[in-house]
Amino acid sequence: MAPFDPPGPLVTSILNGRCVAFVGAGFAAGVMPGWGELLQRLAAELRFELPPTEHGNAFHYEAVGQKLRDRAGDRWEPLVQGVLAEYLARASPERRATLERRRELLLQIPFKAILTTNFDPSLETAHTQLGPPAYAEVLREERGRWWNAPRHDRAAARARVIKLHGDANGDQATLPLVLGRADYRRRIYEDRNYANFVRSVFAQYTVLFLGVSFTDAYLNELRSEVLHLVYERGAATPWGYAVVYRPSPLFEEFLRTDEGIQPLRTDDHAEFDRWLEAIADRTSVEGRLRRLLAGHRIVWVDRNHAANNQRGLTLLRQAAEVEPLDDPQQLDPSRHADASLILTSFGHAEGLAFSLLDRVRTWPTRPPVIVFASPHTTPAQRQDNRTACLRRGAWEYTSQWSELYRAIELAVGRVPGLVDAY
Repeated sequence: MAPFDPPGPLVTSILNGRCVAFVGAGFAAGVMPGWGELLQRLAAELRFELPPTEHGNAFHYEAVGQKLRDRAGDRWEPLVQGVLAEYLARASPERRATLERRRELLLQIPFKAILTTNFDPSLETAHTQLGPPAYAEVLREERGRWWNAPRHDRAAARARVIKLHGDANGDQATLPLVLGRADYRRRIYEDRNYANFVRSVFAQYTVLFLGVSFTDAYLNELRSEVLHLVYERGAATPWGYAVVYRPSPLFEEFLRTDEGIQPLRTDDHAEFDRWLEAIADRTSVEGRLRRLLAGHRIVWVDRNHAANNQRGLTLLRQAAEVEPLDDPQQLDPSRHADASLILTSFGHAEGLAFSLLDRVRTWPTRPPVIVFASPHTTPAQRQDNRTACLRRGAWEYTSQWSELYRAIELAVGRVPGLVDAY
């Protein structure tokens, strides 16, 4: 495998909506403190002397965290929030920019969901509690290819972030922190839904570990249960993947054979971002369009590009040569018959799509025509309009960006006889 070339099964899992990212503390390294450093800083705030913790293990950290939580009482959540905010403000502009770029790359990749044990503000969650709504969103909502295409309101869809160990938001009632030993025990043994959720994710989906040290004993135990169920030792297809910093040959072999995890090696910390860039290039809307449409020419006919096409036109222009036209009468077979595609708005009032389809139908050869219509009509109207357009020779009629990109993918990249080979 070439350096920073994502494994094919990992890419396929992501594109099929079957991959979950599991993000650990290493993701925000350089801006947010490590576990031991955080505990030392909290202890200083509480005027509580601790022995050095930089070489402590997870059990030791949990014990220290529990002692500090008990000492802080009601001050605990605001205290942790304040310390993390201080670290973020104190970080250099370069490190903050690196973390922001890393976050954007992570969110560009169409993961089924992003699970994280981090409670710092580098990743935001829409969920105020862990429970059935959050769990059902991950386990029961299916998303197909191009689900993360921009919407008509210009917003880009993002994978939901699930904060497994709480959120340092200063509020004990909203995603309370899991940092002390008793917190971990309650999370795993009192909340059976939580343990079942993690088991279900590990059993159903490919997992990509990012910045994870594999030191959480209870997560390792849940993962071991699932591996015993679904993974045969040494199987050719990995159960998961992990970006790992300088693993020894012995540890690499152990991960592959015994843990079912294919390591994606890094030899310096900047290479963590290069793996994210490589995966985003293969799976994000921007990356997939660049790969799909390189060298292609598209003609887009619309009387109001600025109002109708928004971010989608920008994305296509980053990937292909796009010629915008205002009227079907501007189409010329000597210039446009060899284009890869013609896109057109439907144009309810003026019948723009019908006029365009009637015009190109007279050409000896013509590109496929995809109609991109407003979504603000009834399903019955869209069905009638689609039938009318197909009868006039349209390749497809679409009304959402995800539909449009899927149609472009099929028209330009599909290889007959090869399922999803585009």
